[in-house]
Amino acid sequence: MDKKHQILRTPQVNADIADSAKTKLKKGLVSLVQKFKEEDGWSKSEEHVQTSFSIKLLELLGWDSSNWNINQGQDVKTGKKPDIVLKSSTSKLLVIESKDAHKKDMLDGSYPPKTFVEQLLKYCSGEGVAWGVLTNFVEWRLYSFYQGRLYKNRKYAFYDLLWPNANKEDYIDLLSEDGLSFLLKLSRSFLLQTQGRIDNDTIYYPVQQDLGVEKIKKEFFEKIKVWRSSLRKYLLKNYPRIEVDDIDLLAQKILDRLIFMDICHDKHVIGEDIIGQVKESKLPKYQELKQKFKQMDDKFNTELFTFKDYSQINEEDIKINDEVILPIITDLIKIDFSKLSVHIIGEVYENYLGELAKSRTTDEKKISDKQKQKRKAQGIYYTPDYIVDYIVKNTIGEILKKAKTVEDIEKIRVLDPACGSGSFLIRAFDEFLSAYMRVHKEGGLFAFELKKKILQKNLFGVDLDAKAVEITKLNLMIKALDGVKAEDLKGRHLLPNLNLNIRFGNSLIGGEQLQMKENTLDLYGDFNAEIDKLSVLKLNFYKETDNNAKADLLEEITKLETVINQNIDKGLSGYINNLDKIKPFNYKVSFCEIFKDGGFDAIIGNPPYLRVQGLVKNDKSLAETYKEFFQSASGSFDIYLLFVEKALGLLNNKGKLGYILPSKFFQGNLGKDLRNIIADKKAIYEVIDFSQFQVFDSASNYTCLLFLDNDNKKKSFRYAKVLNYDDPKLVLDEIMDKTPSNNYEESLINVSSLKNTSWAFQVGAKSEIIEKLKKQPNTLADIVQKIFQGIATSADDIYVLKIVEEKQASVVLYSESLGKNVVIEKGLIKPFLMGKDLHQYQKPEFKHYVIFPYIVEDGKADFMKPKYISEKFPLGWQYLTANKKELENREHGRMKHADFYAYIYPKNLTLFDNKKIMTPEIAYGCQMTFDNEGLYHTTKVYSFVFKEDVKEDKRYLLGIMNSKIFWFFLSNTGYVMRGGYFAFKTDYLKPFPIHLIDFNNKEEKEMHDKIVKLVDEILKLNTTSALREKNKSKIQALDYEIDKLAYELYGLGEEEINIVEGR
Repeated sequence: MDKKHQILRTPQVNADIADSAKTKLKKGLVSLVQKFKEEDGWSKSEEHVQTSFSIKLLELLGWDSSNWNINQGQDVKTGKKPDIVLKSSTSKLLVIESKDAHKKDMLDGSYPPKTFVEQLLKYCSGEGVAWGVLTNFVEWRLYSFYQGRLYKNRKYAFYDLLWPNANKEDYIDLLSEDGLSFLLKLSRSFLLQTQGRIDNDTIYYPVQQDLGVEKIKKEFFEKIKVWRSSLRKYLLKNYPRIEVDDIDLLAQKILDRLIFMDICHDKHVIGEDIIGQVKESKLPKYQELKQKFKQMDDKFNTELFTFKDYSQINEEDIKINDEVILPIITDLIKIDFSKLSVHIIGEVYENYLGELAKSRTTDEKKISDKQKQKRKAQGIYYTPDYIVDYIVKNTIGEILKKAKTVEDIEKIRVLDPACGSGSFLIRAFDEFLSAYMRVHKEGGLFAFELKKKILQKNLFGVDLDAKAVEITKLNLMIKALDGVKAEDLKGRHLLPNLNLNIRFGNSLIGGEQLQMKENTLDLYGDFNAEIDKLSVLKLNFYKETDNNAKADLLEEITKLETVINQNIDKGLSGYINNLDKIKPFNYKVSFCEIFKDGGFDAIIGNPPYLRVQGLVKNDKSLAETYKEFFQSASGSFDIYLLFVEKALGLLNNKGKLGYILPSKFFQGNLGKDLRNIIADKKAIYEVIDFSQFQVFDSASNYTCLLFLDNDNKKKSFRYAKVLNYDDPKLVLDEIMDKTPSNNYEESLINVSSLKNTSWAFQVGAKSEIIEKLKKQPNTLADIVQKIFQGIATSADDIYVLKIVEEKQASVVLYSESLGKNVVIEKGLIKPFLMGKDLHQYQKPEFKHYVIFPYIVEDGKADFMKPKYISEKFPLGWQYLTANKKELENREHGRMKHADFYAYIYPKNLTLFDNKKIMTPEIAYGCQMTFDNEGLYHTTKVYSFVFKEDVKEDKRYLLGIMNSKIFWFFLSNTGYVMRGGYFAFKTDYLKPFPIHLIDFNNKEEKEMHDKIVKLVDEILKLNTTSALREKNKSKIQALDYEIDKLAYELYGLGEEEINIVEGR
């Protein structure tokens, strides 16, 4: 068969062949199992088990004496060589170590000083293979050498041969579908085809990366920034008429072309070394390159190489000096792209996007690090491959399982509404390709044609960054050509145009939303004729093979879309100041053919994370518009909430959504409205909670995987909480496959429990205890007058000063803002606590003062005017005026007036003088203490002021709030942070079920009084550090007594107490 017409093959055989192989294998295995029973194989020697059973199993898998080494004699006995090495004609593929089957834990044994597993891994190292098997025929375990652990934490065994004391749930039956699939991965045909790679994930082969991939990746990343900078500077200098945004796009386009051509050469997609030819040419390099661009445009028919107008200057007229272009192509030639996968190239591009400057300055070296992190400033982070993989499998993968024909798959459309460099779409590409290959029959479509079909029919993306849109298209084109060789590609116009699939615009804002909000738009009524025409034009565009006709259709589509969009977007000008800058995007116009069928089948991605405060700084009118259009845009919202709400409206009735996003919206006011939207729709079908573990290396975001659909009939959803993140891919594989493991815990949660409440998901016995605690009739919210944060100065380096020396009427303090000691009168300052100053039951010791320009009297805080301060506190006034410029510039110059030193947010100023319980905002364990002195504190401290009618002694309340019960409740319902710390914030504290005392009940009153007495003793022992250290054991014993009384008050039994205490 001509190579052009060969169908792409994957390491998996097709379904019919696989079923036949499994049937044949199972028949042979059943016979071997029966023979093992008859011979009482459990009592036989290691050599007998290997010769009579394990080797016979390998023969069933296609191995024979010509392709294995069976070692015997002294080398095996002394542990120098493995029992069996499977090999090809050129390399070793797999090590097998045999043991006897005398008892259940035989494979967990040792050959001193090494365990059998360590011994096996040593053999893998010596033989230079990545995988090893430990077996006694009854049980088969596969180990990854590079990870040094059991593959996917799975043990396989013949159920009929398991020992009487073995638990079947610990194993997968080798005669089951999964067991047979596992054994077929050890077959000769599979291992020869994959060259010994049982799993293709790169985490199992880090040596491959050590051999140069990481170095090449790093070099590419560093060089691409340099190339862009030099191109951009040259274009800015020589073409001042071109707008800066267009300069950015042109520079990016030129780089994308050069990189695409070099990748195609290095991966043998094109035979000639175009970049090398240009380098050696005697003609001006860019003049030569323009000719090559035209040739590539003719060959691939992709808009990447199409010349365009930039600010009325046609690209044909652009000239670039050799001094600029030659260093770029010289560097490019040195990078070996054959060693970089498409996924790695995508990762480099995503990180590169993150480094592009926010500023429009021509001198990029002057841009600060903060400015350079544009995409991170927009809340955008590169998503690890294992996360992308899980999301794609759990959305698109589940949908594709139901597809039976090529036509079924063609109808499945996937969207990433914040596509970045295209990492999610690239992984989705793989999923679609596997599905097409699964249903494909001989005589049908060819592999490269299937790839083009995926690009046109199945994948769609939107991004607000025009450069990201171009990079996504580039990466998808590279993906389509991956594995294709020059000799396979005949003819012209080989790649599809992606302009209609990957779009530039604001995913969240479009005129269609406004008109639907105001009930003035029936898109398919008001513009029915135009939409119908647009749908037909798009259908013709995808079918058309003539390049010129296709270009004409694209132009007509673009013009018609523009007319419809202009009409729909008219009303937005009343909401948004700079409409052109916002780039509104109307999904039901741009993807009209999809919405004619009800919407997208799957929406995937990693939406931006950005609080409303950041939005307001960029464009206040846009932030206000979001509030008009989105139910979830209330209070101090985050933009990722809007992406969830928007996506639910873009899915069809059977569609699925999969996002990675912060889990913070589970609790508190931040996500209240989105929670209710999801609860009303009964939309959740799965949540993976990463708890305190960090998915993103460069960001402190506590995240989850959220999976939603439009099935409103479900009763429950799956919740899984990650407990161990040492091997992220392993734990996600276990969750996906529902493999029992200590790496996670899971539960089915009733969807009816989600409405009008925070989401505090618990698993197993913990959830039962939480529900028991919630049966208390009162919560903390019922008895507090106020839970409040401390003073927000908005300039702590000026207002908060460290104590150097106390004097009678003044204090010597160190000022961070001035970098020196200053003296300030005591009447202008207040003792000030930081979060780190608070510890459980300890008397607070302040080390700072805060400038406090207010007089608190009769429940009011009156501001001290300049004349008052300058006369009463001249030293303080001198200090304030020394910092006047910085104080005036707060909030973008908002404080440029006579009262420049006032607090911007003067909240809770009258509450500090109250007796109160205080806690640091972030703590591990309860760190509550009591303040009788009216101390002031930072926003990193929360204080509790209780209602006057509360009968319980404050010391009783302090005891309960420092108890293990309080910590158990908070740590299972609150917001976890890195290292197991929790946030002690109002939203998480108020729901605590507080046991109020029935003072008519003698037993309860006695317990109340005992707790008060115990707390009083602890407080007295904590007045100084010396006293505290001396009585450390006594304090712990008293604390234990308080916990025992709290358990009794809350009615907890012994088993429940053990769970609360983590025993």
